Amino acid sequence: MIDSKIAKGLGFSSTELLVFNQMLKKIPQEQLKTFYDAVQIAKEKLS
Repeated sequence: MIDSKIAKGLGFSSTELLVFNQMLKKIPQEQLKTFYDAVQIAKEKLS
C-alpha cells in the first residue's frame, strides 16, 4: 500500500490513490518490490 503522504508527494489525489491501491493488491509481492524501488528512485530524482 502507498500511504497518502507519499501519494500527495507524487501528485496523486486520494481517489487516484484508492484506485492505485486496488491495482497494487492484484500485483504479486515480488513485482511490487521492484515497483516500489522504482517509485523511490523517481522520488529521489524529483527531490
